[in-house]
Amino acid sequence: MKSTLNIRLAALALVAVSLVGCGTSDDLPTTPNYSDAADLAGLQAYAAIGNSLTAGYQSGAWGNPEHVAASYPNLIARQLGIADFQQVSMVGTGLGFSGGAPVGNMVVNIGATGPVLSYTTVDAANVAAFQAGAAVDFEFMAPRNFGIPGITLMHAAGASLDAYYAGGLGNPYANFYRNASSGSKTQVQLAAESDASFITCWLGNNDVLGYVTSGGTGSLTPSATFQATLGGTLGALGTAPYLAVLNIPSVTDIPFVTYFNPVLNAKLTALGYPHAVYAMDNELGHAVLILTDAGTNNYILLPAATAMTLDPTLGGSAANPLPDALVLDAAELELAEAAVEDFNQQLADGVAGLNATDRAHDVLLVDMNTFFTHIVAHGYSAYGETFTTQFVSGGIFSLDGVHPTSLGYAIVANQILANLNEHWGLNVELVDLADFIGVNNGLGSVDQPLQWPDFGSVVELFQH
Repeated sequence: MKSTLNIRLAALALVAVSLVGCGTSDDLPTTPNYSDAADLAGLQAYAAIGNSLTAGYQSGAWGNPEHVAASYPNLIARQLGIADFQQVSMVGTGLGFSGGAPVGNMVVNIGATGPVLSYTTVDAANVAAFQAGAAVDFEFMAPRNFGIPGITLMHAAGASLDAYYAGGLGNPYANFYRNASSGSKTQVQLAAESDASFITCWLGNNDVLGYVTSGGTGSLTPSATFQATLGGTLGALGTAPYLAVLNIPSVTDIPFVTYFNPVLNAKLTALGYPHAVYAMDNELGHAVLILTDAGTNNYILLPAATAMTLDPTLGGSAANPLPDALVLDAAELELAEAAVEDFNQQLADGVAGLNATDRAHDVLLVDMNTFFTHIVAHGYSAYGETFTTQFVSGGIFSLDGVHPTSLGYAIVANQILANLNEHWGLNVELVDLADFIGVNNGLGSVDQPLQWPDFGSVVELFQH
């Protein structure tokens, strides 16, 4: 294979770690949007527990006020009429990390070689706020978003916040929730002790996702460990009268995994080369040829686009292969998919176990796996448009290729609310998706004419 690949698409590097700053309540409207308000009295003390998907992480950073306001827990709280829902919010574009340096959110810029995904300037106040950590009098009672980006179920139930922040775990996000009283507790303990009467729990994604986004160089949570920590988690959270548990979507639902292969193959076709690249196999200790056609189940991950832009010969020969961490091969994908199936079955069994006890309200299992698989196959229709999981153009996933856009989070919120309505006999109005389409970075007002983003022209630029 000739070593003259020239991939002009410049994309992202996975944001593995980010930082947080001071928490405030958001300023979205909190006018109650439901009927039969008396039936919702038990849901007003609402707490959300989970990872970056719960925290409102978007386009490579956490804490952007607009993005945090569009987190699915906040949207649920708004629809329930909760006026004082608390969550982490910072100034400017929030805070993330790229290559060890603090950054803001990802944005698309046009550089000398074409479109480039880069980062906005980080606000120094966000770094200072993170370094200060949680205040002594920080409010940990519901209604609150307890989402911590990067956290696994294993660590949510099995590691104190002090240990999770320091030690060998080193997740800086945990610093925001650490103070003299909370540091010795786990994330699950904080949520369970918040006196919440209604809890949503979306944990388990990172028990697989870290392995996937590292091209199989990371680790999967062992099944037995997942089972043990899940039992403790559901036991603690299940004391709340209302509990909704979300399961884990397929790893091939995210554009971080699926987007780059078609773009790469199109370029290889134009150059007259076969659809294959060389990649290092750390276990074998040498480079191997990776086929990239559909059906091979080998995926060149999105950060490879940046790496191949910086070095156009990368992947073109066994002497200069792609790093192992940039490729999820078929064997690794099979392990990841098996883990998702296993963990989801454990979640279903755990919920069924709680429901076998004497509960006033059944615990809900919200099937996000089936939901996102359907969107991948058919898209999501709203206001005469169909949104998809396609990178950049689809409208559902943000620029990091892993986390939803504000519109994507609103879609998630509506799926949860629809389950609440169906299974608990409620009548909560769904989020109006028009608020998140087009105007003002996806947070436009319904009082203005809808202005649809021209995603297509952006994708065309990315592909040339």
